[in-house]
Amino acid sequence: MKKLIVSCNVAIQILILSPLSYGIGGTVVYDNGVSNNPIRPAANGLPYNFPAGTLVGGQLTGSVWRNGIGVPSNGLGAIGDYYLNDSNGDVYYKGSGGTYSIIANILGPQGIQGIQGIQGTTGPSGRDAGLKYTFSTSITNADPTTGKFKFNNATLASATSLYISNTDGDSNAISAVLANWDSSTTTTARGTLIFYKDTAPANFVVFTVSGARTDNSGWKGFPITYVTGGGTWANSDVFKVHFTRTGDLGATGTTGTAGTNGTNGTNGLNAGVKYIYSNDTANTDPTSTKLKFDSTTFSSVTNLRISNTDGDSNALSTYLSQWDASTSGTKGTLLILKDGLPANILIYNISGARTDNSGWKNFPLSYVASSGSFTNSDSVRVLYIRIGDKGDTGASGSGTGDVSSNTASSIDNELALFSGTGGKTIKRATTTGILKLTSGVIGTATAGTDYIASTEVNDTAFGSGWDAVTTTAPSKNAIYDWAHTFDTDNDGKVNVLDTTAGLVKTDANGVASIATAGTDYAAAPSGATANLPLFNNGSGGFTNGTRSGNTTVVATTTGSLTNGNCVKIDASGNLIDAGAVCGGSGGGLGFSGALTSVTTINATTTDTTGGVTLTNQTAANGSTWKVRAQGQYVNNNSATARNAQISVYWGTTQLTPTISSAVKTTNGSTWDFDVEFILNGTSTTAIWAVGQFHGLASSANIVTIIMDATATPASTTVTSGAQTIDLRFSMSNSGPTDAWKINSVTIERKN
Repeated sequence: MKKLIVSCNVAIQILILSPLSYGIGGTVVYDNGVSNNPIRPAANGLPYNFPAGTLVGGQLTGSVWRNGIGVPSNGLGAIGDYYLNDSNGDVYYKGSGGTYSIIANILGPQGIQGIQGIQGTTGPSGRDAGLKYTFSTSITNADPTTGKFKFNNATLASATSLYISNTDGDSNAISAVLANWDSSTTTTARGTLIFYKDTAPANFVVFTVSGARTDNSGWKGFPITYVTGGGTWANSDVFKVHFTRTGDLGATGTTGTAGTNGTNGTNGLNAGVKYIYSNDTANTDPTSTKLKFDSTTFSSVTNLRISNTDGDSNALSTYLSQWDASTSGTKGTLLILKDGLPANILIYNISGARTDNSGWKNFPLSYVASSGSFTNSDSVRVLYIRIGDKGDTGASGSGTGDVSSNTASSIDNELALFSGTGGKTIKRATTTGILKLTSGVIGTATAGTDYIASTEVNDTAFGSGWDAVTTTAPSKNAIYDWAHTFDTDNDGKVNVLDTTAGLVKTDANGVASIATAGTDYAAAPSGATANLPLFNNGSGGFTNGTRSGNTTVVATTTGSLTNGNCVKIDASGNLIDAGAVCGGSGGGLGFSGALTSVTTINATTTDTTGGVTLTNQTAANGSTWKVRAQGQYVNNNSATARNAQISVYWGTTQLTPTISSAVKTTNGSTWDFDVEFILNGTSTTAIWAVGQFHGLASSANIVTIIMDATATPASTTVTSGAQTIDLRFSMSNSGPTDAWKINSVTIERKN
């Protein structure tokens, strides 16, 4: 088509139309009044051969061709103008009435189809869609590191949290993208996440984003809910991640007007999931698309066996898994109708949890009702109606009501009892005396059985044979008399410990008494009191002499004794100088034990010296040492479990075994202890050790061993050459702030 529009002073208008294309005879040309084959007659009384600008019927004729998209507005142009609708080829003329009317259409017929072009080359394969990430099997709530994601549970179906980096596997910073994953105002399921293994999409898992995210430095945490999944996952597998956002909650729309009734539709298929009924009753796979029961007598059915694939070949395992999801005892109701004959119906309740099997499930049922008959291979429809979850316990009700009584009046604060077993009638209590309850029922208590009778309590002095545990309970005076025999001067100390000096012993019943020398313990050798050494007599050495009362202890010496040197007793019983180094060149055995004050070790787990060491000791086969200590352990009132610990050190090496004894945690107390280790050298680099520990607590006339530990003998490899022996103390836990108080430490070499 060609359009030529000319406007000039002589108002020439030319319209060229192809007679072959538009079905009109010849060409129409208006040029200053000459007309040839006009397009249409001048039906409106205005001939076409008036030049533009001629006044006809009080109106000027036009001279302009106009074009546009759609129908022209009557306000466009002047009378006599033409208008072409470019969208469909309609030609309009504006008549004397001032309105446009269609006078022709110049749109030609559709051209023939061109030939098909040659096929282009195949483009390269595109990568799987989704955000690229690497899976990590770590389950800690921490940064998964760049390009990775992980869950809070190695079992994906149990995962409730997703931890994902703000940077994907292609090094794109997508924190803003991830921030939209929880932006939906639908709070319970804000979107759906699909993770599938790159190039192996059968390995996948689906979650919903179930809450607001947690923003961290470089990563985010999302609460998630498992939906479904399949396949296997391994650490460092590459995955693609898809997210579909749940739409925001829409505003409630206004109620629409009621529509007209539609025509009746054609009958649809019966509602429900399609299955094929099988009359097999075995507890086995019903096979794909089928269901069966454990009995062909439908009122006796207790189990349904149903395939995970329905009669339309849909995989319904996830759907079937919801049938027992209710927290109520009855999980839901099943309606099974014969396809096309719904009057044949079976109704059951799902009465418990399902059993999952390979390709099928078993549901326990309870019969409700049935009608009609079913035969093998019948097509059926299954409808499931879920029972709502068990509701929360309601608030206690309030209200008032009357009860029935067997008396017309009552006394204020009088006791009323249930009358009979109906629970609605009360009666006046008539029981007299001391009351007792038996399973909530009131009765009269019996003296001597339910409580102490007055005849069982007396204020007379106890007999000498009373043992404080007889059935007759004494008065407080009688108890005092009994206790007074143990503490006759009322000073709070048991007589045997209060009035007698000496070593205390206890018998098998825990009764304390004074030990006898030579019977209960080894007596001092004859004459020993005249040869006891005094390590410092005040003037820097030892003095010859005899014992005089409790003032000075001296010893018989041969030769001079040097202050600070070790001493030993010779074959004649004389005290002689053993040299500057115990066990060294002087020929004597080593000894150390000069504690001048109590060593206190407070609340520490670090092995700490008791205050005495023995230096310049060398190990050899047959060398023996005895290491002893005495003192107190103060344990504070704490429920924290901990051990009291003692170790012997050979230089910087801790010898095995060590003493470790549990501290009582019931209450705070202070108790005495003694500990002894025996060391035996088996070579220049090996020492065997064994140890024993006792903790003692004294109360009244009873001494109780509250801690007792023996260390099993063991050998330790040590450094050869001269070393220092040290006894060290600690606690396994410093929290309770216990303390060691070391009164004495002795370390001596025996041979």
